[in-house]
Amino acid sequence: MTSGQKLLIIVCGLPGTGKSTVAKILAQRLGAKLLRTDVIRKEIFRQPRYDAKNVDRVYRELFLQAQKSEETRNIILDATFSKKKHRKTALRIAKLLGRRFVIIETMCSVAVVHLRLNKRTHRSISDARFSQYLAMRQSFEKIREPHYVINTSKGQRAVFKKTAALVRQLI
Repeated sequence: MTSGQKLLIIVCGLPGTGKSTVAKILAQRLGAKLLRTDVIRKEIFRQPRYDAKNVDRVYRELFLQAQKSEETRNIILDATFSKKKHRKTALRIAKLLGRRFVIIETMCSVAVVHLRLNKRTHRSISDARFSQYLAMRQSFEKIREPHYVINTSKGQRAVFKKTAALVRQLI
């Protein structure tokens, strides 16, 4: 990190692309506070829905929790961030908190996403299924800001190595 500046990192991408895996590795390696929309959604709603109103409510809570985070820790936000407005809000919060802002996008092949999402059970913290992936793929607003990309198609060992290499770049 440049001059000891703390980070606010968003880990974003479509459902099933490995966001939470990457976010957990980053949080461990950086000693960061990890905030996940999947967890927040379950705290707010008994039966989560993915309509615009509920999505915005979950992001508002995510950003509120980020702003209340300890000043001494890095912050990782794990969410799709499919809308530019949510990425811009995260950037604004990073500036407000005096943190360096980093975007990491996870991606993988459609076949891998299909396998991963079909393996999810009712115990999974994420409710996203392949139908949500297909819908979001159509509406995901391309990330035009400078960002890192981690392809998670090759499995957890490869993801760990790629994420660890990225951590070395960030610190």
